[in-house]
Amino acid sequence: FPVVMYANGGAAFLVPFGACTLVLLMPMVFVQVKLGGITNANVVTMFGRSVPVLKGVGVAMLIYLSISSVIEAMMAAYSIFYAFHSVMGKPLPWQACDQPWNTPAC
Repeated sequence: FPVVMYANGGAAFLVPFGACTLVLLMPMVFVQVKLGGITNANVVTMFGRSVPVLKGVGVAMLIYLSISSVIEAMMAAYSIFYAFHSVMGKPLPWQACDQPWNTPAC
């Protein structure tokens, strides 16, 4: 997200991003939660009961959320790792030139 912000104008990116989140994303989340409460089913079964053709949408959402959860967990683990090493005074990998990926001009 910070890279996307930097590439698209910095803090000015937050205004259209926030507007799109409020106008598009939040109503979709509320509809999905409401449909889940009405049908008393998970996302795959809910879309399959509503419109059988949309059963693949529920499966795709489940796969996407599983993959993104793994990615987010890895990013959190890296953040905790680097925060721990910076607090404990251990050198971070980019602070020294003795790494195998460094060039001779390091």
